[in-house]
Amino acid sequence: VESFYISGPLGPELLLYKRYLREQDGIEVVTENKTYTGQLALYLPHCNSVQSQISRVDYQINSLVRLFRDYYECTGAEKSFQKVPERITTEIGAIAGASLTWLNFSGYNYNYLVKGSFSPSLNACAGLYFNFVLPRNQRKWSVYNELSWVSFGIGGTYEEIINENNYSVTRSEMEFMYFKVNNMVRYSYPVRKFQGFANAGISSGFLQTYVNHKTKYTKFYTYEETKTGLALPEIKTFEFGYALGAGARYKRYSLEVRYESGSGVSNLLNLGSRTDKFYFLMGYKF
Repeated sequence: VESFYISGPLGPELLLYKRYLREQDGIEVVTENKTYTGQLALYLPHCNSVQSQISRVDYQINSLVRLFRDYYECTGAEKSFQKVPERITTEIGAIAGASLTWLNFSGYNYNYLVKGSFSPSLNACAGLYFNFVLPRNQRKWSVYNELSWVSFGIGGTYEEIINENNYSVTRSEMEFMYFKVNNMVRYSYPVRKFQGFANAGISSGFLQTYVNHKTKYTKFYTYEETKTGLALPEIKTFEFGYALGAGARYKRYSLEVRYESGSGVSNLLNLGSRTDKFYFLMGYKF
């Protein structure tokens, strides 16, 4: 329960209020000690309409503020000070930059993916952010939300060689484009003219489009064959991940480096996958 004070002859005087259980006819009932109403009656004299309200005023800030506001209007007295309620502020802006993605597989029956040589994918990304700055703790904490488009593509080769006349080569190509929603908690702190920040949270990726293709060439002495098909038989349409980032802001501009670990693209029980991403982002606050 919050505590409230009024000015007294010896300094701040606590408005007394207590809520407790009392036994009545063998039953416990809630009882209130509302001494504060008598204190307010003495503290706010010379206004009959306010005096009639005091017995009904609750021991809550909104109720007490209304009572004092009515008293000032009734008596014509001026308020020496009234604290303006702190509110959540919203920052809206845009981000753009690059992502560097590694896609890793683990499991069995898909050696061309698990043991294939895949290079990391460098791609552009862009989006919008909505940062809700909390009023407490000098506005250092905020809830940072982001909507963005992210993509990556990988190509890799896997070779099974028994001898020069008996071998196979599998070439896999996959591309994925996601609509991403990131929800993070951000802590900001001033560093001279800059504002440093660090954030952590979760990432939700919704698959929009993809390319999923493989080509396998087989040679067995005089026999040669080329087959095409799906590189990944079952693709996950939702990717969940964790994200950590840090950066700095100067006026309306910001720079951030972020790491994200995601649940990957495979929806097969015997084939696990994981994405590791690094983002290099520039932001602009509208």
